[in-house]
Amino acid sequence: MKKQRFRILIVAVLLLFAVTGADAARTYYVNGSAETLSGVLSEAYAIGADGTAQLGSDEVYALTANGTVALSSAGTAGASSGGGGLLYEDGRVSIPTDTLRVGLRYYYSEERDSSMTAANLENAVGCGYAFGYLEDGTFVQFDDEDAQTDETQITMRPFGDTGIGVYITGTDTLLYSVERTGADDYFAVHPLCDGEESVTWFSGRRYYGDFAYADLGNGQITVVNVVETERYVAGVCAGEMGGAFPTEALKAQAIAARTYAMFTVRAESYAAVCGFDLTNDDYCQVYLGYTDAESILSAVAATENLYLTCDGALIDALFFAADGGSTLNSEDVFRDALPYLRGVEDPYESSAWTQGAYGHRVGMSQWGAYAMAKYYDMDYRDILGFYYTGVGLSYGE
Repeated sequence: MKKQRFRILIVAVLLLFAVTGADAARTYYVNGSAETLSGVLSEAYAIGADGTAQLGSDEVYALTANGTVALSSAGTAGASSGGGGLLYEDGRVSIPTDTLRVGLRYYYSEERDSSMTAANLENAVGCGYAFGYLEDGTFVQFDDEDAQTDETQITMRPFGDTGIGVYITGTDTLLYSVERTGADDYFAVHPLCDGEESVTWFSGRRYYGDFAYADLGNGQITVVNVVETERYVAGVCAGEMGGAFPTEALKAQAIAARTYAMFTVRAESYAAVCGFDLTNDDYCQVYLGYTDAESILSAVAATENLYLTCDGALIDALFFAADGGSTLNSEDVFRDALPYLRGVEDPYESSAWTQGAYGHRVGMSQWGAYAMAKYYDMDYRDILGFYYTGVGLSYGE
């Protein structure tokens, strides 16, 4: 009788699997019965490809939002349901700054030294530059009359002990100089433009914002781009994903990149040694400066000022290329065990990436985000709530 009763109720069971995603780790009830599904799977049968088949075998399939899946496979996926989804979407969190100082070419140590003997700038849309210093990330022009030029192509070179000289590019004509610079005393250059947002060429790429220069004690020049947060996030999305990724994956990337940046600013990981907030390479996150990719710009705009938080604080929103089937706990790779960086089994990534793991495997898989958005019709909330545990979205203030 018991087996027959569950044959009759199999339609309800299949609908339940379809709605819940067949999460085997949960307790299911059929028609309000006090008898749980998990307790009777060994006695429940359904019509399979070759007649009756026992629930939990590879011969029984259910229709879910993501296509047909074997009930046993669905149970495996359900057991790795990731971070459990976002806990909230309307939080508030304090943000340390609205501009970021990004080391483009820098001296950090003898092993990490990309600093320059000469650094060229070309004003792409304007009519010259003003010279000054930074105060809380904001450009302040020097008060002498020479602190401005109409030249659109200039070159910064070491000058004196730790100073910086400004020359007309390709000449020895000195336009301006300062005698001393350092991690706490950068020489700043502000591109001038007439009613347009400044765009400046440096080392083969275009950048928004201002530039700052210092000799950090190695006789060469560290180059910093001082840029508004949302412009920076767009440049990271261009460097870390690219405009061909699905929109929802780009939105997830934008929020993760924005959060990681502000977490790093607050941690002052580079400020004391270098006087800037982040590097533009994979020691932090890859930043390419200016982008006009509409998919990226729209994804950044749609998620403007949104951050991932846990217990009212910004999280260390790590991400990487591919997990090869599962992510890792933070303490498996790094020092600290963080509650929001818990390893999860990843049933999605393989739809887009089949070349194994690539990266540290802590946090969000970029190719997993690609697959979730493109092949599973999931949005950025689903992606972030899967790869990060116990988090929500907060507005910066």
